[in-house]
Amino acid sequence: MFNKMKKVKNFVLIIILLTAFNINAFSQLSAGLMFGINMTTINDKAPSGTEKGFNNGSNFGFFLDYKFGDLFHSENKFVNMLSLQFEYSYAKRGPKFATDTIDYYIKNSYHEGYLVLKFTFPLSKKFKGFLLGGPYISYWTFSRSIYKISDVGVIYTNRINYSNEVQVIGDYSFIWSNINYGLCGGGGLIYQLDKFNSFFFEGRLLRDLTNSGKYNSNTQDYNARFGFTSLNFSIGYIYTFGSKKILKELFGAKR
Repeated sequence: MFNKMKKVKNFVLIIILLTAFNINAFSQLSAGLMFGINMTTINDKAPSGTEKGFNNGSNFGFFLDYKFGDLFHSENKFVNMLSLQFEYSYAKRGPKFATDTIDYYIKNSYHEGYLVLKFTFPLSKKFKGFLLGGPYISYWTFSRSIYKISDVGVIYTNRINYSNEVQVIGDYSFIWSNINYGLCGGGGLIYQLDKFNSFFFEGRLLRDLTNSGKYNSNTQDYNARFGFTSLNFSIGYIYTFGSKKILKELFGAKR
């Protein structure tokens, strides 16, 4: 009986603490969705006999943003703030190679995770600007190769295995690494509809620090590795949790 009473007491205390834990922590929490396009090329020289170029891809994902400090208070409701943002995105990106007769496009599929430091500052009553930067890690899952050959037309080749090489121009073939990481940096604009809802536009530069892939030439016994550089443009929606209790806010009570 005593143990049961103790369990009930502990349960009641937990409920009280959760209730007392007003949304002060959650008032600094934002969540959002984003989707956009990217333009990707390799960091190093293209394989012999080809030229490198930018190839367009797509990406979409979600994020959680936790504000942990106000740097400078302004006269209006906006403040300069620092936050830590975690992101997940699914991206299709890859480079382009070209000769006089062949355009070769690569679109790899990646699961990506980002951890970025974000600085937000006021511009007007409705607009804010932000700068961000930090590391990312990506996991390769799938590749589609597109050949546009002047004499033949368009040919598609898919690959879902790390060990599967794809033969390309001449004697060259490509292999992709499963895990890569790098750094990103960028900024953008936020348009605030009200205290809780916002939209944003963002530009971001990604730079691999690892070797995303390698190409081989069997005739020359040559092996070269390269990483990607990608320019991303995204739009998205942000919901910022307000000053009321989290359960009331989530279930639509008056704020």
